[in-house]
Amino acid sequence: VISKLTILGLSGSEFFVILGLTLLVLEIVTLTFLLLGFALGAFITAALIFMVQPDLYFILTSYGITSLASCYFLRRLFAKRDDAHVNENDINRY
Repeated sequence: VISKLTILGLSGSEFFVILGLTLLVLEIVTLTFLLLGFALGAFITAALIFMVQPDLYFILTSYGITSLASCYFLRRLFAKRDDAHVNENDINRY
């Protein structure tokens, strides 16, 4: 178990906060709402590292799960609500 994780001279929580802020800035530039979920996952992971001090495997797993979950919920949140007029046989509908 790694008691004090350091990445590039930063503590684990500091690294993930900086990663989250970087992803938020990139999200503002790209305007796609794709990086927003990964930034949210980085912030949640930073909070977990600050509270629990877990090992590296837990950190990477929690970042992956929280990022994918936040991407899923943000996609549902920002989905188009007016799908009633779309043809069901449209090839572009997924």
